Amino acid sequence: MNELTAVYSQEPETQMQALKELYEKVFDTRWDQRIFQEKRVTFDRWLCQIMYNYDQPVAFKLGYFFDKDTFRSWQGGVIPEFQGQGIAKILIRDQERWVREQGGKIIQTRSFNRFKNMMILNLKMGYDITGSLEGEAGEPKIEFSKQL
Repeated sequence: MNELTAVYSQEPETQMQALKELYEKVFDTRWDQRIFQEKRVTFDRWLCQIMYNYDQPVAFKLGYFFDKDTFRSWQGGVIPEFQGQGIAKILIRDQERWVREQGGKIIQTRSFNRFKNMMILNLKMGYDITGSLEGEAGEPKIEFSKQL
């Protein structure tokens, strides 16, 4: 049986070890601290959400206010052995609530075409496809947004 608890912080640095561990498990690639630090310096209003099963981090969402009204849900995911349990949906709902409380009006997110489950969840959660762009190595990236 799972014992899920959430930790939310506006200071992502306090959760850096868990973020790194989760990112590498979810995306099966190395966490690039430099990219995070560049974003962190550029944008100052952040939300870092980490879901734990007992003391094991199992999911995360990381985002920031791009401007006064627009929040960019930048990265997130659930480790494979905890997928399909509704954890991503909980994190999205909590993120939307927090953004609304902060005065945000729009949430934007992007997903690579290979993450079909995430794209389907975004649509089910009321996000609209608002564009596409070319990601790393020419892979299609789909942009979603939701008016709050």
